[in-house]
Amino acid sequence: MAEQMYKVCMWMPVFANKQREEAKMYIEENGWMLELIFNLSSQALIRMINQLFHTAYSDKEKIWKEWQRENSIGLKVGETNRYEFQVRRLDGCTQIYAVDRGSVFAWGRSVQRSVVHIREPQIIYFGKNHQEEYSTTLEFPDKVRVTLPTRIITMEDYSPIYLEECGLILFLPFLMEGYIENMKEDNWDGLRYFLMQEMREALRRAYGKGNLTAVDMQKLKQICRKKVWKSYGNKKWMQDLGMQAFMLDAFDTDFSLIEYSNK
Repeated sequence: MAEQMYKVCMWMPVFANKQREEAKMYIEENGWMLELIFNLSSQALIRMINQLFHTAYSDKEKIWKEWQRENSIGLKVGETNRYEFQVRRLDGCTQIYAVDRGSVFAWGRSVQRSVVHIREPQIIYFGKNHQEEYSTTLEFPDKVRVTLPTRIITMEDYSPIYLEECGLILFLPFLMEGYIENMKEDNWDGLRYFLMQEMREALRRAYGKGNLTAVDMQKLKQICRKKVWKSYGNKKWMQDLGMQAFMLDAFDTDFSLIEYSNK
């Protein structure tokens, strides 16, 4: 019994180290996607924040970006409101962790009984949720604690339409990655339907609602195209010329839409 417990104790740190190494490798290989996504238009970023945190910023609100690490970015909206987005890897599943850091409290502008709004953190799972509950506890100087439950959004079915309905179309490249990584072998019909039907329809809906500009749509497709060639270009199924032609068609730039939007 003691020997079995010793083996388990030895195995757990090794497993944890392996998970950390896999997560680190994933960030090094895919951190560029987060950077390109957050270089989309301010309008797209504002719309996403409004959907995620139930805020009501105007499309013209000023937004500043602050890269903190290769997998994390901070956004300041308006003069004081701050949000942080981080890409993580856990249990073979990609997560986007989004948190409202609250207002950067300006004492010079404070008034009697000022109020600082802090909204619940969010975790977006691109795969199966292995952790049912998360929470964040805020502790104040008088030791009073307030616990914020974390809102979990699970994209286990890898549906671009559901992603768009949640106002999270900006994270389409991560959803596509999850679909390809978990699709059944040789399910090319499913992949074609995902890219040519569901993905395109989700992008059209987001554009129609104003959640993406015409240029944002094309940039998202190009991020997806780069991900496919960067991560799967050496796969056997990508050596097929027909599949390569299909991929080029799926991510083709719609210049007519860009020209129309500029009129």
